[in-house]
Amino acid sequence: MTDKESGRKRTDKPWLQSISAIQHDRTAIVIGAGMAGAATARSLAERGWQVTVLDKHPQPAREASGNPQGMLYTRLSPNPTPLTQLVIQGYRHTLNLLQQAPEEIYQLCGLVQLPDSEKEKIRQQKLVDCGRYQALMEGMTAAQLTAKAGITVEQDGLFFPDGGWLKPPAFVGWLLEHDNIRFQGDSEVKTLHKVNDSWQLTMADNRTLSTTVVVIACGHHTSTLAQTKHLPLKAIRGQVTVVPATEQSMALRTVVCEDGYIAPASNGKHTLGATFHFDDPDQSCRASDHQLNLDNIANFAPALAEMLNFSDLDTNKLEGKTGYRCTTPDYLPMVGPLMDADLFRERFAALARNAKTRVEEEIPWLDGLYINTGHGSRGLITAPLSGDIVASQICGAPAPIPAELSAELHPGRFLARELIRGR
Repeated sequence: MTDKESGRKRTDKPWLQSISAIQHDRTAIVIGAGMAGAATARSLAERGWQVTVLDKHPQPAREASGNPQGMLYTRLSPNPTPLTQLVIQGYRHTLNLLQQAPEEIYQLCGLVQLPDSEKEKIRQQKLVDCGRYQALMEGMTAAQLTAKAGITVEQDGLFFPDGGWLKPPAFVGWLLEHDNIRFQGDSEVKTLHKVNDSWQLTMADNRTLSTTVVVIACGHHTSTLAQTKHLPLKAIRGQVTVVPATEQSMALRTVVCEDGYIAPASNGKHTLGATFHFDDPDQSCRASDHQLNLDNIANFAPALAEMLNFSDLDTNKLEGKTGYRCTTPDYLPMVGPLMDADLFRERFAALARNAKTRVEEEIPWLDGLYINTGHGSRGLITAPLSGDIVASQICGAPAPIPAELSAELHPGRFLARELIRGR
């Protein structure tokens, strides 16, 4: 049924009650100038909004979106899970965006995906046999993959003809190049407060800004804000390694990935990675992690390891970058409007006794506050599409994905699960 006063549609899952489009002046602030923030700002700007993008760093894309090369590929499931649905649509969305972007910031050279175990071989064969993904990839023999990659590939695998790599900082910069977007660096947001119908943002240097709509897109830093500290976000440390190309390694024509990845040379260097560490606050580049990256590549692409003289490289002198992937317990991003966590727990406490209880209470929305985060290692695939999802929600426009999939991304899902599980 519909609440007559608010016009908001009720559902059997109360946290999915739709939120009405806000009466606003079409100005917004996006917190975070990485992939998610830039994509959200661009989507709003193209709808005629004036958007200010804030970041704690002087320039955009200084954290997880700052790697020299990012791989454009997706890991699929033989079953149409919500995550698979999201990455397929996100993959196509990013490819469409790149058609508008400067060609020098990306290379759709194709991507070889190799199995790292017998279990993975079986999974890849199921992907081929199910017939759902013929437009995205195909199974190939080692000989066929060798012909595609330009270097010796020693096992069968998958080939994604539209895969490849791009320069994330340049892509973020291009997304922010819009007359309706203003970037403001050195602007770390410490607090958010609702004052009448507007949100007041206070910076670390005590400056304040005010707006009716705020989108939080600052990765694992999201947990520092009072309105989002309850969200179960995880920060995963990742380190990439950059090695100088050789005359022989220039033969590599595609991205090759397995338990790790390596891209064709850009500006005379190959990017490879990436490590994966939970609860690791060390932001420095470590020789031990460089060695992990080299070992991974040597395991699945020994021909490349030889071409690049891995055995002669000094890991203490290699270039690299460390960043933190922000992910969630179910590996789906959080995309959508936010609610008051304490009021939700209070109003919907009955869910803890019976998950099927229909609670006739209004969702305590934090009107004008949205989130786009938790993309993990799939940011190039899911963050741009999610920016479009958030912009459509803010504007009250049709979403670019089915309602069922939007429900799977809703940040309120975690509060509801918390109650239902009696926590």
